[in-house]
Amino acid sequence: MHFSSLEVRWFVEGTLDPVGPEVEWFRHASVSADQGAGRTNSSGGRDWPDRPRVDTYLSVLGRDDIGIKARREVDAAAWRDEFKGRIGFEPDVGFGPVAVGRVERWIKWSWSGGDGVGAAEVTPAASTHRSVRVSKWRLLRRFRIASDGRHREVADVAMPMDRGIGVELTRLDVGGRPWWTLGFEAFPAGIDLAAEFTPMVSCALDGAPFGGMLDSERSYGYPAWLGRILVG
Repeated sequence: MHFSSLEVRWFVEGTLDPVGPEVEWFRHASVSADQGAGRTNSSGGRDWPDRPRVDTYLSVLGRDDIGIKARREVDAAAWRDEFKGRIGFEPDVGFGPVAVGRVERWIKWSWSGGDGVGAAEVTPAASTHRSVRVSKWRLLRRFRIASDGRHREVADVAMPMDRGIGVELTRLDVGGRPWWTLGFEAFPAGIDLAAEFTPMVSCALDGAPFGGMLDSERSYGYPAWLGRILVG
């Protein structure tokens, strides 16, 4: 399976208060002024999981345009291998008065049922990559962009959608080092959706309590973040 996406993401080192104002904002944010008409009463992915999901990344040193990971959901029997390649980006995009970030365009492939080692087979020699385990406690909300232009939140965040946007707030742990990340992902990454992406993210971030943390210096994808951790 493969698909394209537009993404903007920020990483902040430190502990995110699981009941703090950032989480309260996340639970009530809307990606569109008309979204209230289709709002769901379900908590969906707005509640913290009891246990983290652990993803194993293969970080290709010196490359922030390639992402490789093996994912195993909590209580899942099989692994899911994922590969992503960046095909373009636009730096310093403003999202209202609150945030500036880098919008990246990705192509992603995934396959299930493996033993978690399939991703290693597509990497270069071992001297050029390192394996990193990342524990994630993730909140996720997803909105379907309907043919009438309205944005409707879906109760089942795992439901397949042909056109939509996801909003993610995730607490991270890498070797006992806490981080957190806020990300927006829209799919598919077509021209029409690209035009809508900035207004949707700006709407969601309107009044967000991040206090200057969502700046261009903190905006990059997972491959770049892992590269910085390994170098640092």
